[in-house]
Amino acid sequence: MNHIQVYLGILLFMVVSCNHKGNRPSGVDDVLQCAGQNRQELEKVLEFYQNDSLKYRAACFLIENMSGHFSYQGEAMEYCKRKLKTLPRQLRSDSMKVFWQQAASMYPDGAFDRIPDCVTIKSAYLIANINQAFRIWEEAPWHKEVSFETFCCYILPYRISDEQLADDVHWRDTLAKRYADCISGVTDMKRAFALLSKEFDDLRKRPLLKCPYMLDALTMEEVGFSLCEQRCIVRGNVMRALGLPVVGDYVDGWANYSRHGHFWISLVENTGETYTLYPRDSIPKTDNPIDAAFFKPSMLPDSSYPYWVDSLKRVAKVYRKAFYSVNEKDQHTEDVSKKYGLTDSVVIYTDGVEKAICLCTFKSGDGWRVAIKGEVNNGRCVFRNLGASIIYLPAKLEKGKIIALDAPFALNRGGKVRRMIPASGKQTVRLNRKYIFLTTWTNRWNEMTGGCFEGSNDSHFRRADVLWRISELPVYRNEVKLQTSKSYRYVRYISPGISKSALAELFFFDKEKELKGEAIGEGLTPSSQKRVFDRDWKTIGDPRTENYWVGLDLRERCHLDKIVYYPHNDDNFITPGDLYELFYYNEGNWHSLGTKVAESEELIYEQVPVNVLFVLKNTTRGQEERIFTYENGKQVWW
Repeated sequence: MNHIQVYLGILLFMVVSCNHKGNRPSGVDDVLQCAGQNRQELEKVLEFYQNDSLKYRAACFLIENMSGHFSYQGEAMEYCKRKLKTLPRQLRSDSMKVFWQQAASMYPDGAFDRIPDCVTIKSAYLIANINQAFRIWEEAPWHKEVSFETFCCYILPYRISDEQLADDVHWRDTLAKRYADCISGVTDMKRAFALLSKEFDDLRKRPLLKCPYMLDALTMEEVGFSLCEQRCIVRGNVMRALGLPVVGDYVDGWANYSRHGHFWISLVENTGETYTLYPRDSIPKTDNPIDAAFFKPSMLPDSSYPYWVDSLKRVAKVYRKAFYSVNEKDQHTEDVSKKYGLTDSVVIYTDGVEKAICLCTFKSGDGWRVAIKGEVNNGRCVFRNLGASIIYLPAKLEKGKIIALDAPFALNRGGKVRRMIPASGKQTVRLNRKYIFLTTWTNRWNEMTGGCFEGSNDSHFRRADVLWRISELPVYRNEVKLQTSKSYRYVRYISPGISKSALAELFFFDKEKELKGEAIGEGLTPSSQKRVFDRDWKTIGDPRTENYWVGLDLRERCHLDKIVYYPHNDDNFITPGDLYELFYYNEGNWHSLGTKVAESEELIYEQVPVNVLFVLKNTTRGQEERIFTYENGKQVWW
């Protein structure tokens, strides 16, 4: 039986047993006891609906499942929120930064109080929430497609995550009025979900500053700046306000990329089927790839390309932030990995006395972190519905410290396991990066194909010679040998007509002498033109338009025999002059293979173990680093 059907069945039993005579689930009384002085407010809600059995059951559902739900509150947060509300909608993100700095200086302790819903939520808020939710559910064109149980789980709840609750008890009506026109006349639930999703994709802007807490949905909607979970809190609450059964699903952390995870909103049917909207789809579908996990490549490099390129952010588990209680252990966290196609399993055997063990994945820049916990039965622990093509480390926790129980292993599709333990022999490795290389970069670099370098003695390049045309996918450092006897005062790079792909650095040489001059160009600001020649690989000449060009006025005619250029990149390639240290993992620890100062864009280590995990650290700067294996002469990232 589908997991969600089991949960809905349990919830149905709970809500059916709840009636106006006080025969309500014991969980309601448990929450009332924890509510302290706020108990009277919750009892007012039950009394208010004592003659309306369906709404009474809904009130019981909200109160019983209130346990474990909370929001963070504090004086600094309230000050910042008051200031934000004095400004127009869609304010600048730097205003948010200023307000928070002011708040932090006025309230230097920066204390956030974690306030349970049951001790703070008022009867007027719950009653308004229930009445507005019922009205929109009953009036929705898709009313017959949404059962009462689905309504309770995915429309009725007053929160998506751990956001603050809005001061306005009529927040549902407020959000519904703002977005009702987006789905005016739409009678199909999935189509309405798609239209609202696209509306938010167009409206929401990513901030320069991450808000240090979860604002309420109304404030975040008015501010217009939000990170992924905050953006989804607004989106989810708007959708619920318009009668759509939705929930927040999330990845706690990508297993092969970044330090962070991801959050998105899903549509849920009575059957428990989960629908998401994939880019360019007109309606949501089941069995879509996990949201934001796939970087569609514009082209695939062949085997001769020097880097191993990936297009997928991998996931060990997918969870759901449910309002209903899943179980006593996880409370409101539901494992929905299987709904997203994660179906592989692995069995870990242990001879020890451990009652519980865990599988760890590698967190970029931090090391191993716990991804999944499991209970040991008869010396074995079964982990089900796992993501594949991921490195896992079997471990146990002792006083909060991760202790390896066995060698790390790669779990491949079909449950095949490859243990990472040293094999016989040694190898020489040639390293060019310290972090995964994704198709987001090769897509940008591929846009440079067709671009060219020109030389001229006319500042307007009305008479110019093509010195070199880019005909294949660039790499990090591109060196072009020129065969020309001419001399030029003006030299430049011209992007292809449809490309805004930027350059990080550009050099012109004659007999190994770098030629200097004044930065010139079109389609870039003067300061951006200079950044192409500043010898800082982290800055870029950021074009404002397609078909831009950037170059140098050499001030006199000069002969050229070489061009070196670096495309815009993530600064995780090997940087000459930086100090690096290579480690390999064996017997529960990382072992150093020595430090090296990079003399070029490649590091070479000899007499290195085979079939082990490596991590390369730049001890000079930077924190982005990932584990890799070395296979067929390339770094393979995990």
